[in-house]
Amino acid sequence: MGNRTRALTGEILDGRYVVGAKQRETVTTTRFLAFDAKTTTSVEVEALDVCYRAGSRAARALLHEAELAARVDHPNVAVPLDIGKLEDGTPYVVRRCTTGETLTERLGLTGALPIADVLRVGLDLLSVLAAAHEAHVVHGAVHPDHVFLVEHEGVLLQSMISGFGREPRDRDDEVLGFSSIVFSSPERIDGCSASVASDIYGVAALLFVAATGMAPFVSAHSRVPKALLRVLVRALDSDPERRFPTARAMMHALLVVRVELGSAYAPAEESVPPPPQSVSGVFPCARSSDEEEAPPTRPSAPEAKRLARAS
Repeated sequence: MGNRTRALTGEILDGRYVVGAKQRETVTTTRFLAFDAKTTTSVEVEALDVCYRAGSRAARALLHEAELAARVDHPNVAVPLDIGKLEDGTPYVVRRCTTGETLTERLGLTGALPIADVLRVGLDLLSVLAAAHEAHVVHGAVHPDHVFLVEHEGVLLQSMISGFGREPRDRDDEVLGFSSIVFSSPERIDGCSASVASDIYGVAALLFVAATGMAPFVSAHSRVPKALLRVLVRALDSDPERRFPTARAMMHALLVVRVELGSAYAPAEESVPPPPQSVSGVFPCARSSDEEEAPPTRPSAPEAKRLARAS
């Protein structure tokens, strides 16, 4: 990454945050481990890279993300603890420190996740998005870079999400091996604003990639259980009106899937909630085992253009 990172290691910010080693880099920022001398706890400090100045689009985006995250009351959101300014006026954001890795980093090592972990990630993200949407906050940039996996002794405990309000970027991802635009819904690619429907599409695309290591519609579906595939196909529909109406509805559909698949796909030491009493008419994607599975929806013309760029 060259000299893009600010030399903050060893600095003391606002008289309390002792900045330690660099933790990870995003497109426009670098995150550092730090120690809060006031609370005697470990924290994370995110600062803009040296090429960005106060008032820049990147600076506004960092502050906007912190503002949106603070409005979402959910334990899986990296809520800002403090916001400060460096000597040159650029902002930095302080969050609680978590240990783990991004979903992008994990997929770069493993290629795909176990289906049990795919379900756990999906339920965690949809729970966050349900809370966000009910608070009138749209994420707008669901991407593996913004999903942080917290584990203990190899068991996935929690999926954290960040990146609220960040603009999706059309770039070739060196780790995933295809364009990150595959996580953007067709209407977003056409210039529409982020919405509940586009967030739902983004989660489905992310879960498909997590399950297969490949982009939706351009890979075989054999690794995805049919019950899960039906949910993803509906959420990936090119027509926003035919997707799940809410993140909570999709979350409930995934709970039904987890019950259908059995204990082999349930996370360790976690009780599986019972499915709703009536599935028919509430979750059109949930079919009985003797019904024929619907084939994936054929991509629309704009979506076909997007997929051609991604492949």
